[in-house]
Amino acid sequence: MPVQKYDAIGGFYNDVAEIATGKLQLAAMQSLIGDVKGLTILELACGPGFYCRKAIEWGARHATGVDISPAMVEAARACANGDTRVEFHIADCSQPFNFGQFDIVLAPWLLNYARNEQELIGMWRNIYNSLQPGGTIIGISPNLDLLEDPSGFPQGPRFGQEVKVVGQRNQLIQMAAPPLPSATQVSLGQNIVLQPPLSRCGRGPGLIIIRPYSYAGCQAKNTSLDPEPVQKWAEESYAVVQITLDHEASADESGVLALVKRGVEALESSEEFYGSPADYAPGFGKVLGNVITAWDKTLVAAVLFSSWDLVEEPIPTLSHIPGSLQPASPTKQDTHTVYSYVDVSSAGFIVPGHADFKITSAGVAHTRSLTFLKKQLDGPYFDLEKIWDEHTWYEFGDRSVEKTMATMVREPYVNHIPTMTGGIGRARLSKFYLENFIFNNPTDTALELISRTVGTDRIVDEFIFSLTHNKEIDWLLPGIPPTGKALRIPFTSVVNIRGDRLYHEHIAWDQATVLVQLGLMPEYLPYPYALPGGQLPGPGKRFEYRVPAAGVETAMKLQDEHAVPSNGMFEFKVREVDDK
Repeated sequence: MPVQKYDAIGGFYNDVAEIATGKLQLAAMQSLIGDVKGLTILELACGPGFYCRKAIEWGARHATGVDISPAMVEAARACANGDTRVEFHIADCSQPFNFGQFDIVLAPWLLNYARNEQELIGMWRNIYNSLQPGGTIIGISPNLDLLEDPSGFPQGPRFGQEVKVVGQRNQLIQMAAPPLPSATQVSLGQNIVLQPPLSRCGRGPGLIIIRPYSYAGCQAKNTSLDPEPVQKWAEESYAVVQITLDHEASADESGVLALVKRGVEALESSEEFYGSPADYAPGFGKVLGNVITAWDKTLVAAVLFSSWDLVEEPIPTLSHIPGSLQPASPTKQDTHTVYSYVDVSSAGFIVPGHADFKITSAGVAHTRSLTFLKKQLDGPYFDLEKIWDEHTWYEFGDRSVEKTMATMVREPYVNHIPTMTGGIGRARLSKFYLENFIFNNPTDTALELISRTVGTDRIVDEFIFSLTHNKEIDWLLPGIPPTGKALRIPFTSVVNIRGDRLYHEHIAWDQATVLVQLGLMPEYLPYPYALPGGQLPGPGKRFEYRVPAAGVETAMKLQDEHAVPSNGMFEFKVREVDDK
């Protein structure tokens, strides 16, 4: 029924409770609600507030009603007759709102009014966001199976939403999420596979990876989120052929050439090569050099790990060398670039699950390889800003867990560095977004971009994060109840984008300025050490230091360097005070 029709009957709708179906509905709701003594209740699509008033009669501490119809809310307030234990608000239940969190949410005859999928999802988000941990949702909707003509309720099954009926807030609401890229590997024969791109666009240049057989079992030992190279490069939107050679096979030039030919026939490619000379037969460098020469019109670049003598290098080559073999500074010639890694001991540092895998050096080497290959292969290039802005829109604008996660690789992670909150892996990150982040930010949250740096595979942002601390924000201020204070916090984010999807976010801010702005950081704190020269506080005294932290001035100076003078904290000193 349109809002206007409900407005027209708002003053008379109470009569519905007196008809037979109304009495049956009341009995059903009362049996489901159970003991409400001392609890808080939210009624959505409350009409004249019948169940809010009943909840108070049954012992609830407070009840709040929400309805889209102004006439219905007016009737509800009139029926409440000034009872301060109930309150009513006009709001569209499919659009974001924040009236607090409640022990029980009642939603009789709400979900059937969703006109489209987005409105239905919006209703469920508001329900979830309005529940205390362990809270309960009770709703009533038409039973389409019992209708002679269910087409009269087209809002029902047509959306295809698989919503697990809730019961409690800590049960995950399963919404239909956009599918992840899922191209499966294709066998091209013994010891050779093709992995199509695992990006949303689903296409990209060709890449050949050659690995020693000794590396084949590394993935089974991988305890990191970093996937094996064939998946990682496919997530970068390359079509990847992976060739695995044992010691004997690497000595057979004709056999290696046949495998490379089979891979080249499957894709136009460049070559990505893992392993050191010790992993292959003597003379394999010459074999590989001859293979490259034979295919120099098709193979356009090579990336090598460890020191290789390929006799001739007719194509541009990038080498990653364990630190003991080369000086630390990069060496660049016309067609050959060499990077050294002083903190790794073998070429296996790039392969997750290998005994010598080092995730930090592997990450640096991957970005260097990616930069090199994109230049040689003319891509694939993606609009990283568009990808990042899409992700943040789903987080803060659309507030969709499902769509936010669809912008990320299969196993992503987020780390808020000062509070160590976030999630590692898809399951834990989805849970974090659902329970602690997307629906846990105040409605006035805003991001003001100050600067942005875009690289080959990442974006670095400086921005001011503004909000009112009117609810507990456990990812930002765990354990601190709402203060009602306004916050403007300088933030930085380092976002790694793999192909056309996010891999990780490293988010940082100065927690001290947050506490200063909340009035929770003292101006002075005890200094429990002797001063230079061994000076100690006198009897009955103690030292205190001036806390080197500022409030909203930090955001002001980031926004405008002239807003606050520099170096004011140089005047801060230790003081001696009575030890009370």
